[in-house]
Amino acid sequence: MVELAVEGARITTCQMRLVRHNDANETFFRRPAEEADTVADLTGRSRKLGAVLVEDHDRLRIMLPC
Repeated sequence: MVELAVEGARITTCQMRLVRHNDANETFFRRPAEEADTVADLTGRSRKLGAVLVEDHDRLRIMLPC
């Protein structure tokens, strides 16, 4: 799930939270530390596009090139 903070026409913060669904189709948040394989995959894919993912407690902050 992506979260954006916007001021005027400018994105000031871009981050994501990892989510999973259980067998009852309930959605719950996961910490990046609990999803190491997924974070490694996303980090590698993002790097190819010039973005850097930084773990920030329960979120991944997306650092985009200017």
